[in-house]
Amino acid sequence: MKKQLLVGAIGIVLLCEATVTAQQPPRKPRIDDTIKANVYADNSFKLYINGELVAVDSISFVPHNVVSVDVLPAYPMTIAVMGIDNADPKTGMEYANTNIGDGGFILKFSDGTVTNATWKAKKFSWGPIDGDTKNPRVENIPLPKDWFAIEFDDSKWPNAKEFTEEEVGPKEPFFEHD
Repeated sequence: MKKQLLVGAIGIVLLCEATVTAQQPPRKPRIDDTIKANVYADNSFKLYINGELVAVDSISFVPHNVVSVDVLPAYPMTIAVMGIDNADPKTGMEYANTNIGDGGFILKFSDGTVTNATWKAKKFSWGPIDGDTKNPRVENIPLPKDWFAIEFDDSKWPNAKEFTEEEVGPKEPFFEHD
């Protein structure tokens, strides 16, 4: 299975190609053909599968929220996600410019696919640069064209940084939906 993820403070993009399953004869899909995607985003996300937008976080701002989506998988699946931390676009800070945003993201599918350090990650907007909260600045680089497309090449992107449960201290929704 090829897995890829992208992570950053303000902008995150994730890509994943899942394994191919045995082909079944064509038939009308049933609800039990679906898999559940639990998306944990601090603070919001857009989820693409095989180049199509399938979910947008419906909660404008709730730290450490979870959104569950039923997906009818078409294998192999290429998964691309943009995660967005709720930081000021000019300073990179949150809560009326009093804290540095920590942006985080986890994607778990009921088929066992989970984001981890083998995925690819790239940030496109981040700050405050060098943690300078006295004179905060943000750096932005343009999003690549068609970053969510199946054929997008993320091979030069670094691997995602994976944090332990102890480092993150997940909140209640994480355990309720897992």
